[in-house]
Formats: sequence, C-alpha cells, structure tokens
Amino acid sequence: TGAAATGSPSPAACPPAGLRIEAGERDAASGLRVMTIMMRNCGSVPRPVTGYPSVTVLDAKLQPVTITVHQGSSITLAVKDPGPRSFTLQPGHATTATLAWRNTVLAGDGDPATGEHLLIAPTEGAEAQLVTARLDVGNTETIDITAWTAS
Repeated sequence: TGAAATGSPSPAACPPAGLRIEAGERDAASGLRVMTIMMRNCGSVPRPVTGYPSVTVLDAKLQPVTITVHQGSSITLAVKDPGPRSFTLQPGHATTATLAWRNTVLAGDGDPATGEHLLIAPTEGAEAQLVTARLDVGNTETIDITAWTAS
C-alpha cells in the first residue's frame, strides 16, 4: 500500500493522527470469514473520513502476503458495501469497515495463504497501523474490504 507503519499503540495511547484502528469481532461459518475493523477518533478534534481503508496482509515476520484486497463486496452477498462516502468522525466516536474472505482451498492451486497481521490505514497513502489478526484465506488469495460506514 505504500503507507508508513506505526506499531500497535497501547489502549491508552492515541496515535499522532488521532485515529486508532483495531480488529473487532470475527465470524466464521461454512468457509466464509467476516471481521469488523474499527477506527475510533481518540483525538480531541473532528477527523474527516472518506472511502475505503487501505489493507495489507502480513505474515508472522511482518512480510507482505500475496493477497488481493478488493474494495467492495465480491465474495459474498451477506456483506453489504455502503460504497465510498465522506463524513466527519467526532472525538470519541468510531466507524467500521468489514473484511470478508472465504477459506477455500482448491486442489493443485498452491499452498493456502495465511496472514497473521494487518497493516491498515484510514485511506490509501495515510499512516498505517499494525493490527494483529489471523486470516486463513486459503489459496484463492482474495479478500474484500467495505468502505467505512457513517453511523
């Protein structure tokens, strides 16, 4: 993604950009995996939010994994993409986006891809944060990310 990375802040710390990104609930059923990504305005001023988060999947050694991150909902109709919007995130408020993937392993298509961490930025080119989150993507090597939702 080309975004600079910062380490995972302690729960009490607020990154300089005033936005803290965390992995939320994960749901798995019939091979479909869904994970909520939460971004909270931990600063003292309103922050503009627009479009989609930038996501890079990393292995246990923090090296990028070959996985295509698709903006929108192509893997399942169960996850709705609200589409890119611009809104203001007030201090103390949060917004979410959803990652979706299938743990599908097709015979003869190579080893299954697994990620141990995510490098997530509010948008492409913004400062990214390291989030620990295990993704068992299989060998289809594709995940979807929805746009940030205005609450």
